[in-house]
Amino acid sequence: MRFLASVWFTSKDKSGKEQQSVGQYLAIGLFSFLFLAVIVWIWPWSIEPFTLYEFWGKCDIMGGVYTSWPIFLWAASMTGLFLTHNKRSDNSKAEDHLVGGLVVSAFAGITEEIIFRWILFLDAIICVKIVNFLFFGWLGWGMPEWFFNHLFGPVASFFTLGKMDWILFGFRSWAIGSACLAAAAKFRAGHAYLGLVGYINSWYIGMFLFWIMFQYGLLAAIVVHFLYDLIIFVIGYIDRVQERARGVGTFG
Repeated sequence: MRFLASVWFTSKDKSGKEQQSVGQYLAIGLFSFLFLAVIVWIWPWSIEPFTLYEFWGKCDIMGGVYTSWPIFLWAASMTGLFLTHNKRSDNSKAEDHLVGGLVVSAFAGITEEIIFRWILFLDAIICVKIVNFLFFGWLGWGMPEWFFNHLFGPVASFFTLGKMDWILFGFRSWAIGSACLAAAAKFRAGHAYLGLVGYINSWYIGMFLFWIMFQYGLLAAIVVHFLYDLIIFVIGYIDRVQERARGVGTFG
């Protein structure tokens, strides 16, 4: 979940190429928003049934946080399960880890939710409609629409136990569900560095955050994302403090 911010922090110690990746990533977000704003200005119906700022209008942060307790528990338990001995030098800087984690969590929560759950999602609605038209939609049978309705949509419904069906199929437009899966796939791909488990986990968390945004608004999704990441850092901080108190840890 810390894709953008983790790159930001590691870029300070590594090559200029990594520093540029943050700028490139944010530039993609800005370009995507400009594309979206222009298209919606010219064709307001292109993202129907939504408006450009619809997900900002709904704001039930506490409802979203309360509903998200299962993923908070998941974050804490899985982080605790994979804890190993830290370097003694890291244990001595446990407080720095916590403060840095606070900044990383806020940065990732804000930027990733705005880019993936809002901008890229609405962009994807437009893009899948265009691609569908080009690939035989003008004949009344679009390939992307067919693949979503008969393959990708049902598969996603199966792996989310039907809990996402009201988003995937409930807006009388296959493009909404297809765009949701496209944005979630992009979010998952951005976390490939976490390994196979993290790769799969990122897809599920991304879909859950879509559920939160649709139900409680984009601001709620931002806060939930922030808290999810922060829990991981807090567990790491506690682990460092208790190792430091017991005088254990690896050298290096």
